[in-house]
Amino acid sequence: MSFVIRGLTCFSWLFLKFQTESIALEHGFLVRLRIMLDDVEKYGHQTIVSWLPHGKSFMIHDRPFFCDHILPHYFKTKLTSFRQTLRSYGFAQMGGHGWDSGSYYHKLFVRDDPSLCEGLSQEVMKQAMPEWIHPQDEPNFYAESTFRTCRRDEDGSGS
Repeated sequence: MSFVIRGLTCFSWLFLKFQTESIALEHGFLVRLRIMLDDVEKYGHQTIVSWLPHGKSFMIHDRPFFCDHILPHYFKTKLTSFRQTLRSYGFAQMGGHGWDSGSYYHKLFVRDDPSLCEGLSQEVMKQAMPEWIHPQDEPNFYAESTFRTCRRDEDGSGS
């Protein structure tokens, strides 16, 4: 018998708990962050925290649930410290009013290319990003050629 918490069965949480207790102790921040984002996708918990569709930033969708149930398994810290650590690695929180508003972005932390930041130190990660990005200068991942939606013309061909 299992019970459900916001769509999460107790079995998936028990598995997640045992699996991640050692992760928090064995790996550095960037590895744990990637494992966390991969795990929430693997277990269908993207309504709490997830990569955005373009895979170049991630967003915390449900902060209270994230703080109470996800964050402690991977980082043993509070949200404020987690955010400070993101900043100390050079992550920027996207402003503006678009789809990415509130998401965390680093040009070397990309879903489909983990090798970009593999083995990099905190200092190197921080130096790779500017101290502050003006909202007008933030990247628009949806306008980039690497993220296009398929649209059908009336004749059925893609554009």
